[in-house]
Amino acid sequence: MNSKFDRPEKFDESVSHIPIETWFQLLQMGSWKLNLRTKKLICSPETLDLLGFPKSHQITLDVWLNLVHSDDLQQFKQFMQPEEGSSRRELDFQIYHPKKSIIWLRAVAELSFDLEAKPFKFLGVVSDITAQKEKVLKVNDSLREELTCARRAIKSSNRLATIGEASASLAHELKTPLSVLMTQLQNLNILQQLNRLGEKELDEHILSMTTVTEGLLNRLRLMQEMTHAGKPGLRPCGASEVLKGVKSLIGPTLEDRGIKMMVDLPEQLPLIRTNRSQLEQVLLILCNNAVDALKHAPKPCLVLNFNIEEQFAKIEVIDNGHGMNETTISNIFSPFFTTKKRGQGTGLGLSIAKKIIEEHNGQISVKSSLGLGTTFTIRLRLAEKISWKVAR
Repeated sequence: MNSKFDRPEKFDESVSHIPIETWFQLLQMGSWKLNLRTKKLICSPETLDLLGFPKSHQITLDVWLNLVHSDDLQQFKQFMQPEEGSSRRELDFQIYHPKKSIIWLRAVAELSFDLEAKPFKFLGVVSDITAQKEKVLKVNDSLREELTCARRAIKSSNRLATIGEASASLAHELKTPLSVLMTQLQNLNILQQLNRLGEKELDEHILSMTTVTEGLLNRLRLMQEMTHAGKPGLRPCGASEVLKGVKSLIGPTLEDRGIKMMVDLPEQLPLIRTNRSQLEQVLLILCNNAVDALKHAPKPCLVLNFNIEEQFAKIEVIDNGHGMNETTISNIFSPFFTTKKRGQGTGLGLSIAKKIIEEHNGQISVKSSLGLGTTFTIRLRLAEKISWKVAR
């Protein structure tokens, strides 16, 4: 006896008698035919309905082309060219529907050939895929929103990391000026105890401590700016303003180490577009590195050059110290890379300097040779709509 698995399923013959037109209606599809030689287009009633025309109406290819959205028109024209693509093709496109505004359609076509193997006609179907597209677009919008949130989170994380790096660097940089300030206060105390604190000595010490304090406040202001989201506020700024801020901090160190400082500033210099505090921070980092490199130089010298190179302000920090080898040069801007002894440097200063200059849409580079010194070069764009104005 045959089991139930041996009995073939009975075919529903009623399904085979459903006309093709009924299938098109059920599937919300329509058929169409285009004669490539006469350019005559014949559309089924379902296709005409999808395009927004009465079912008893017939349209030309040009009429259909006029319905296609401008964003998809070029692709649709290529779709209808027998020379373009394969014999079977598919295209999703938008049309301006008279009653439904803009809708999405999917056209599938098969290219037929005559006995001479020449393209003769297109046989195709078209369906309304607006609902599908809207679902996809909704998902894409959701994913795009999630991506935006993720980018914001990453940006915030990077900013916190930068702040952390800057904090470590800031502590290292403020050590020297704070030491100078403490020394000045101790000297005042000693002079007072010895009854040798005259008006002249008092004024000199006050002026010196004021200069150092201003520099410290500048560094703290920079740290405060870095904690705020967004790009640094840039404004036209004169080179002498920046140089004054750098001198206020690095001056006591250079004097204490016996390092000669030279500044080459042209008579006329266009204003540069920068965040003054942040540019001072970068130059201070470079100058501090130069001071360390000049430790054993017989005639230590630090040079600051300000020049114009095409549409950029070119700032160079040059020292005649011991220089760097190729390995050091290639890693010099990497976070935590340092050639100093443990506890003498964080390896963060130059990586912070690079980040700041890049946020200014500028460039920073280095050239160095062992025994011949080092040159750091910064390029920043000139302030827009600023003529060749004296900015000293």
